[in-house]
Amino acid sequence: MKRDWMFTVDNSICDLRTVGVLIKDGKILLQRDRGGNEYALPGGQVKIGETLEDGLIREFKEETNVVIGWMPIEEIQNVTIYPEFLKTEINDLNGAIKHFVTKC
Repeated sequence: MKRDWMFTVDNSICDLRTVGVLIKDGKILLQRDRGGNEYALPGGQVKIGETLEDGLIREFKEETNVVIGWMPIEEIQNVTIYPEFLKTEINDLNGAIKHFVTKC
């Protein structure tokens, strides 16, 4: 099995993750831990040698076997969701691929 694209330098962790926005009938596909109250886009860490696209396809396949939630898009304003910028960007998606880089 390929290893995740992640390494540590000077007490900092660098990892490469991919997530995607899937919208159908005015609802967005989100995931949440069982019993949790925080939501996130489905996705995960990219494997070494894997493209972002291939990683996203693999992660969507993996994530659809867990508890996920379809939520009306307007309701994401009322929940804790990661990445946080999704609350403002969700209304500006026009079908084009967008790349966002965040630093924790």
